[in-house]
Amino acid sequence: MSNVVDFLQRAGEDSQLRYAGCGGLEQALAQTNIAAPLREALLKGDSTRLSALLGSRMDMCGVIFAPQDEEPEDDSGEEKEQYTV
Repeated sequence: MSNVVDFLQRAGEDSQLRYAGCGGLEQALAQTNIAAPLREALLKGDSTRLSALLGSRMDMCGVIFAPQDEEPEDDSGEEKEQYTV
């Protein structure tokens, strides 16, 4: 698995590899010792197959950030002094 992760990291860092066509990507993969089924999944961009071959689970995780006011409201009823510079 680390070979695949290393290759993906290298592809992310190397703009020529990242934007290489299928032929360039295939040539770069041929220089690795990544197993053929994994290479095929990488070439096809099949993340589901790649995940299954690597034995990982596809769990969903989400985070929702609610927008907040810049200043919290003051419930005391007093007006705040504003300073200008």
